[in-house]
Amino acid sequence: TVNTNTNPETTASATNTNTNSKDLGPFQQQTPTEITLLTLNVNGIRSALENGLLQFLQDNPHDILVATELKLSEKSIPGIRQALSQQYTTVEIHAGHNSSGVLIASKLDEEPVFTTGMPHVDSTVEEPRVLTASFHLTLIVIVAVYVPFNNPKTANRDIYAATFRQRLY
Repeated sequence: TVNTNTNPETTASATNTNTNSKDLGPFQQQTPTEITLLTLNVNGIRSALENGLLQFLQDNPHDILVATELKLSEKSIPGIRQALSQQYTTVEIHAGHNSSGVLIASKLDEEPVFTTGMPHVDSTVEEPRVLTASFHLTLIVIVAVYVPFNNPKTANRDIYAATFRQRLY
């Protein structure tokens, strides 16, 4: 749970009458004071949905979902987005390769700005691993990262995984 309360009237001491607050017009929108975030490694989102993921999400209240290891092809994205749209106002999926992929879904009224990948960190075509959601009214940025596993059975995977981590940090 993240506390997003930045309202000077509720954070200033009761004896302090000089709050320096300004009218921000449309940016003075009511935002939640707490946001709950649920993160899951789903190890294949199609299988997770078939095995009750939607019910699990409903039974575990949260505002934002971050899911990794989607194992989702490009052609499957619209169907998954539609299934998750039953519970979320925005759903963004960065996938297209059957071994990785990340998503961020939100129940907040605000539509975030999504960006995919990070410079010099992930290949957005071969292994989509980084997705960012920037909420401007709520003043929070969520970065979903699916860090590669250093699989000793895959040639040069140790180099790829180490390089990914180094560039991410």
